[in-house]
Amino acid sequence: MTTLWLSSPLSQHKYRIQITVPARPAPPQGYPAVFMLDGDWSMNALAATPQHPDWPVALVAVGYGPDPAASRVARAYDYTPALPGGKPDHDPRMPQWRSGGADIFLDFLETILMPALDATVRLDPAQRTLYGHSYGGLFVLHALYHRHDLFKRYVAASPSLWWRDQYLIKAADTLLGSEHHDETQLLLMVGEGEAWHPLPAGEDPADPMRAHGIPTLPMAQTLVERLNGVSGLSTTLEILPRLNHADMLPMSASRAISFASDGVPPCQT
Repeated sequence: MTTLWLSSPLSQHKYRIQITVPARPAPPQGYPAVFMLDGDWSMNALAATPQHPDWPVALVAVGYGPDPAASRVARAYDYTPALPGGKPDHDPRMPQWRSGGADIFLDFLETILMPALDATVRLDPAQRTLYGHSYGGLFVLHALYHRHDLFKRYVAASPSLWWRDQYLIKAADTLLGSEHHDETQLLLMVGEGEAWHPLPAGEDPADPMRAHGIPTLPMAQTLVERLNGVSGLSTTLEILPRLNHADMLPMSASRAISFASDGVPPCQT
């Protein structure tokens, strides 16, 4: 594994980038790659689950380092879109956190991270996959709407579709309706047991067991209906039985890698 530390001058965030590549030599065009948001958590989740030893793709885990509290604050800004007009805002459930930095984070991925990767490892720019869970899944959809040519495949797991009164669901028609996507693929994953709660886990004394949330699946189904008419965009909705929001991280991270590996020749042993 190779580790880089990169900074964004606009967000003032520092990122730990963990890069793993297959054992085989890179093909002439470079390795296909999965860019994994919440990189520290995603890599930990993968380490705790059975892995396929012959994944033919590179992993680029984009995280914030070992401090989980600082990571939560940073991701709340990086992964959420700005409100119309670009006004600064705060997280709707944790008002002490900033939100609205998704475009700045997109700029970091495109103008800072990707050139740094080009100098470090040979990756195929035509076979990039972006994966995110929860707020990360929200960001994946935002990236699809605004820079659909930056990645070939987009994997949004348990996306926070409730965010700002289902803003990204309502915006799908206007943001995507007139754009042409060149064989772009979206995999949307939702756990059957997932639900939205007005307060984060541990913050609602009236519902400590998280038993009274609003189901997430109908929101995902509404979004898929809107996206199905987009020319050149292939959208797949996968429903994972019995899984809740927390269960989805390890399952979806592994599934994202398999999705990105589809059609890639297996590693030779």
